[in-house]
Amino acid sequence: MPSTEWIESAGGPLVVIPRSVIAEWKGTPADYEEACGIEDYLGLLCREWGDVLVLGDEPLRTGVVARPEGPVIVRWMFAPSTERLLDVALHAKLDELSALETLRVGLRDEVYGIFDSGADGSSAVMVE
Repeated sequence: MPSTEWIESAGGPLVVIPRSVIAEWKGTPADYEEACGIEDYLGLLCREWGDVLVLGDEPLRTGVVARPEGPVIVRWMFAPSTERLLDVALHAKLDELSALETLRVGLRDEVYGIFDSGADGSSAVMVE
C-alpha cells in the first residue's frame, strides 16, 4: 500500500523551496502575507535567491508521491480515503488529465522542502 508523509499548515498556504536556499525563507509576517496573496491553486513569488512556489487557494493536506517520471505533489481536496487518493495519484494517466491551471516553474535538480508559509524554512519536510 502506498504511503506519504502528510504536510499540513496552520491555516495558510504551503511553500515549496529548494533545499540550497530554504534557510532564506524566514516565515515573517511579510512573507506570510505575500504567500496569502496567491489566490489560485499555484503561484510564484520571486526572490533574489530564487523563486518560491506557493500552493495557494486553501490550506489542503499535502503529500508527495513517487512516480516513475518523478515526484508528484498531491493535495487532498476530495477523496473518500487516504488509500484511494494515493492509488489514484500513483496510477492516473497524467497526460490524459486536463489542467485546472498552468504555471511555468524553473526547477533545480535538487531536493525541495514543503512547509507552512508562516514558518521558518528549517521546519520543512524534504521531498526527494
